[in-house]
Amino acid sequence: MSASPDPSTTPTIRVEEPEATIENEPLSSPQVPLSPSQNELGTEDQQDTEVDLVKEDSYEAPAVEDIPENTSAGSEDTAIPLSTVDEIDNSQRASMNESPLSTSMADFYRGKSILLTGSTGFLGKSILWKLVDSFGAEIDKIYLLIRYGNNKRKIGGPHERLQSEILNNPAFTSLRRKIGANKFDTIIKTKVIPVACDLISPELSISPEDRSSIISNVNVVIHCAASMDHDERLDLSLETNTLGTLRLMDLADDCEKMQAFVHVSSAYVNSNLPDGEVQELVYPAGLEDPETLLKEIVSLELMDIPKMTQRILANYPNTHLFTKALTEQLILKRADINRADEAQGGKSQWPIAIVRPTQLAAGITEPLAGWADGLTGANGTILLSGRGFQILQPNQGDSIADIVPVDYVTRIILGVASKIQVPGTEFLLPYAYGNRNSGEQQDIFPHIYQVTAAPLNPINWREVYDGIQEYWMRTTSVVLPKSQDYFVSNKAMFKARFFMKYQLSNSFATVANAVVTGDNKSLNTIAKMTSYATKILEANQPFIKRTWAFSNGNLWEIQRHLATETAFNVDAFGEMDWHSYIEHYNHGMHLYVAQESQGLRSISAPPGWDCATHTKMIGFQSLAIDKQVESILFSSTDIEKRSQRMLAQVILSLESTDRPRDRRMDDEWVADFDTSLDDWCHDDSEVLKDGTTISERGKELGRWRAHIGDNDDIVKVIVLNDSRVGNSIKQITESSGVPQQTVVGEATKLFQRMKERTQLAYVWFAGHFLHLLLQKLFENVHIREADVAILKRAIAGKKVVYVPTSKSLVDNLVVWYLTLRYKLPVPAIACDEALGLLGPISDVLRIMGTFFIKRNPESRSPLNNAVTAAYAQVMLREHGALSFMLEKARSRSGKFQKAYDDGLVGMVLEAALEKNQENSNAELSPTSPLTPIPSEKILDQDVAFVPINIVYESVPELSVLIDQVLDQHPTTNTNTLSVPLLVTKPSAALAGRHKESEHHHNGKYGRVFVNIGECVSVQEIAENAKVQKSAAFDTSKGLSSLSERVVKAIQRGQRESVAISPVSLVAAILLYGRANNGISLGCVKDHMEWIRTELKERDVYVDWQDGEDIESVIFYSLRILDGHKNIIIEDKRVSDKSIIRVVDHADNVLAVSYSANQLLDYLLPDSLFSIVYLSFPSKTVPQQKLLERFQFLTKLFRLEFDFTWDEEQMFDELLKRFQDKEIITKVEGQNDVYNRAVNSESDEAEHEKICLLASLLYPTLDSYWITICSLSALEDLPYIPRKLAPILTQWIATHLISGRRTSYREVLSTELSGYAVDAFLALGYINQVHCKEKLTPDAQILLLELGIVTNEDLLTAATIEQEVKDDGASEIENLPISESQQVRLQPIYINVSFRKPLILQAKRLNVFRKH
Repeated sequence: MSASPDPSTTPTIRVEEPEATIENEPLSSPQVPLSPSQNELGTEDQQDTEVDLVKEDSYEAPAVEDIPENTSAGSEDTAIPLSTVDEIDNSQRASMNESPLSTSMADFYRGKSILLTGSTGFLGKSILWKLVDSFGAEIDKIYLLIRYGNNKRKIGGPHERLQSEILNNPAFTSLRRKIGANKFDTIIKTKVIPVACDLISPELSISPEDRSSIISNVNVVIHCAASMDHDERLDLSLETNTLGTLRLMDLADDCEKMQAFVHVSSAYVNSNLPDGEVQELVYPAGLEDPETLLKEIVSLELMDIPKMTQRILANYPNTHLFTKALTEQLILKRADINRADEAQGGKSQWPIAIVRPTQLAAGITEPLAGWADGLTGANGTILLSGRGFQILQPNQGDSIADIVPVDYVTRIILGVASKIQVPGTEFLLPYAYGNRNSGEQQDIFPHIYQVTAAPLNPINWREVYDGIQEYWMRTTSVVLPKSQDYFVSNKAMFKARFFMKYQLSNSFATVANAVVTGDNKSLNTIAKMTSYATKILEANQPFIKRTWAFSNGNLWEIQRHLATETAFNVDAFGEMDWHSYIEHYNHGMHLYVAQESQGLRSISAPPGWDCATHTKMIGFQSLAIDKQVESILFSSTDIEKRSQRMLAQVILSLESTDRPRDRRMDDEWVADFDTSLDDWCHDDSEVLKDGTTISERGKELGRWRAHIGDNDDIVKVIVLNDSRVGNSIKQITESSGVPQQTVVGEATKLFQRMKERTQLAYVWFAGHFLHLLLQKLFENVHIREADVAILKRAIAGKKVVYVPTSKSLVDNLVVWYLTLRYKLPVPAIACDEALGLLGPISDVLRIMGTFFIKRNPESRSPLNNAVTAAYAQVMLREHGALSFMLEKARSRSGKFQKAYDDGLVGMVLEAALEKNQENSNAELSPTSPLTPIPSEKILDQDVAFVPINIVYESVPELSVLIDQVLDQHPTTNTNTLSVPLLVTKPSAALAGRHKESEHHHNGKYGRVFVNIGECVSVQEIAENAKVQKSAAFDTSKGLSSLSERVVKAIQRGQRESVAISPVSLVAAILLYGRANNGISLGCVKDHMEWIRTELKERDVYVDWQDGEDIESVIFYSLRILDGHKNIIIEDKRVSDKSIIRVVDHADNVLAVSYSANQLLDYLLPDSLFSIVYLSFPSKTVPQQKLLERFQFLTKLFRLEFDFTWDEEQMFDELLKRFQDKEIITKVEGQNDVYNRAVNSESDEAEHEKICLLASLLYPTLDSYWITICSLSALEDLPYIPRKLAPILTQWIATHLISGRRTSYREVLSTELSGYAVDAFLALGYINQVHCKEKLTPDAQILLLELGIVTNEDLLTAATIEQEVKDDGASEIENLPISESQQVRLQPIYINVSFRKPLILQAKRLNVFRKH
């Protein structure tokens, strides 16, 4: 009985799904090509056999036999010699500078119909995506040949599979958003035609109707489909790969408008060749004539197939590559037959091309950055290597990684189809043997293109592995060896060491977790991965030592052809950043193939940025902070465990600064801390003796080059001899009669308590510990490379003062670490004394060289102030660098804050401009870093203030900050007037608060962006201000005029150096969605893209790279926003219609608003104008009314947001911006009267944008309104204690939330109500007086006897009769009532406003709340 089909009838034989792409490409080439068994472009069924880390499927992979070294040549009359090919290659390269063909890609594809096979595979999807994206409606039709699904993952007919496997892929969902839903849906509906097809069936099983349509319309055929099972039985593989291609060519023969046929093969079809060059030719198979061989195989009985297979495997590693090689031979035969037919008057030959990619890899930018699909090409190597499997061999590190991005291959294929032309009947077949006697140069046809990484300046496998190791160790718990340990010469020793140290431990951890949790699915996945990895490894063995070099003259010609095509130009691929690409590649495999988490983003730094904790900048790598010293007492394992304990302790102290410390944990911390310092002081591994510390870093490390105590006496003498300290001692002695020695002793105590205590070894340990800590806390710490270079130039030869924004306890740690990383002057840090009481974090600050001072100038005595100023001057001179904050405390809401007048800026200016420290009689130690103090009274060395804006996606202590703004914590030992006696504090239940569980964060708080502003030069500021020396200059009494100039310049630099995280965008959008009880995922995407565009137009950097999947960015943001607690997604199967909402609890809302508030720094004017726009009920509004309301809001919020722009100038800019967008239009015939052209009915989408902008400020507006409502009690009460106002406001807000009078939980924030009180004081709505001014002496004595202090401020109502009357009349005109009603209301309204101005202001604010 015959097991094979008759060659004449080609009966149906069951084969694997043909809808794949190209065959597998080996793991190395051109120098060391590995087995192509796992590196093909995967068919649908081949993808079924891939390792899927989520779904349960069966996985199979081929076993590959060794390749014989011998090859045999055949004969062909029309073959060409290799020498001729060399000449052609040289001529093609020489023609690279010639002008390209006149016909553009758009012209070629316009009106064309394309038939595509393998569209559900990796390459097929990419080609379809590019066709739709680049040509879209210009194309006539795209026919997709798709087989009926026949297993649990591939089910349904062509239409169902088009939707489920192609259109639902992230590549196409992102494309739909890119070109617009309506346009995309129209293209898919009218242009893309799925056709039922089976390559193994006669006539391809295409219906007569579909066949007729194809024959009538198709111009281009792109054949990507193939059977990808390399262990497949010979006859079955032949049926799909060879006979299926011939059947498709039969169909192309029938097509009436054929202009191009592109067959996707593999660069490894000639794997029977010995090492050396592989030309763009078809080589002999080493067997008989291909047609004879085909007929022989087809006619074989089932029992004879194994024998024939063994015969073939003597020349080829597997049946797959043999059938692909045979297919190329038969394509040439078909071209020869067609030529003969054309010569006899038959149908003309149509253009044919064979494209041979090497290993297909993820896209660089298209369809998405790092996009991949399945485990074809190099995908399996990347994913499984990242999972801890030894896929790459230990001697493979220096071999070239011949991997080609899928978007590069896609452009080449589409370019080939547009370029190839029919040479007529006079051409040479591209055989690699035979002789040609004709003296004339003839064209070679069919065209062969070997697409390799050669034009892309490829890297080796060692560099690829470095990217694999870095990505998977940073994003998962897998442990991988470094490349220097992985790639070794002794293969046997490596395999044992790798298995025991890495693969075994990773497997045990995964298996143990699966067993404990009872996760059978995970156990099955582990087994499948192990099996698949083993088969890949086996398949690679025959190719490990092979070395081929692929010629690609035709490829260069195609690149020349595409040079003028913007959408298809591939020149930029030659300059690709391979490191960044490999990081995106790993991320793509993790996200799109493994599908482990929707909250993943690439770890690759954006272009122009560097990640400080994983720096790639040359000259800043492998520093002492990147290494761990060895110990003679402790093993590396012990040191690692100790480091992890210490990191956990510090993170806990950051996350819970308000919680009492456990004594046992404190003892453990002290023991670990001391032991670590001792190890670094002894430095048994000589990490600190490598020539990169004292010799190269001396100027940057200042006095820390010496040991503790070496210069303390000298510093003390200088401080005590400072003129300011001397004057203070003299004043105290003369005024109080205290002996001078006693006062000097007190000054000495202040110095001893204040001084920093560290040394060189401690500094390096602190740097190394911060390196580990920041890696643990944050995914990335990004800084612009240009900022580092500019800063180095700007501070050269100057003393430096770093001034970061105050948002977290981590601020100082980040800045200090960056100075060590980028070899900048390392600062001594000035911190408030309160930060010295935070346990482990305070200990870390101390060894960083922090000195603790009293920042509140009112709490500093004159002597303390003088010692502080003197010591700060010494630190600035010795180190050349200081660091401190301008703000009083960390921001509780994520917004910029006003500067706090603590005198530190004045102290620095005084140190720079004045002479307060004379040369002392004490002799400096020869090793002391102290320099002689100049006697001149001029600015010998400039001081540069460095504004730094640190942007966090989340801060470790966020829960503590929220607790602080939600609750008051009165002192329990004494009663004060700030404690409400008659008002109950709001309960957690009434406020809707959700108590945080004890579960701690996993140590990941997203990304950090360090933005450096323009340096502020004291000398330039002083020269511009024409500052003269003043004897009355006293920093203890506030900032001088010069200090104010410096502070404004610093804050301007901080605000102009910006970076916005998409987390802020998502947070703002979700809070806006509260009005409708949630917002759909599709709307979130729309609003994100719009806000991103708005910010980019204003030169605000948004951390959202081109080509990055928007859905991945959103889910990453939800994860950072603590999605398991703060965010709810209502649908189990996430789609654009899924509703996302914030859990309506106060602490949840405030956590999300912390991130959203960062947008206000850049969209505040737009938000104000949007509120004004929405506050008018009428369609027309005078410009003057718009301006008045805008000015009112700017005056109200100026104190909180501390903006400096002019109100009228900003109003004019906003008015023009809204006019340009046609939101506001001028009324014809009326001067300065405008139409409100946009509302929910006329333009819903644009109206949504206005409402979104307004929603950024609505919570703040509501908080101000509730605050002034609570203060209206002053109309009936004589006064209210200042500290009671936020609590009273919070209590009223609680009841308003319960009564649904406000939907904003942010109104419970005592920080907002505090700002509101400050604003009302500044506007004169209320007054503030001291308690003693209102209480009689008898009342004060009585209160003191009752234990109630009387040193607090009181709030009283202000009297603003005439101003209120005018404002009241103005507001009546703006009320949404008729003119007659306004007339009747006016006398009553004015009377009320005259007596109760606070009620009137509440009414004014309520006008803006009506939306």
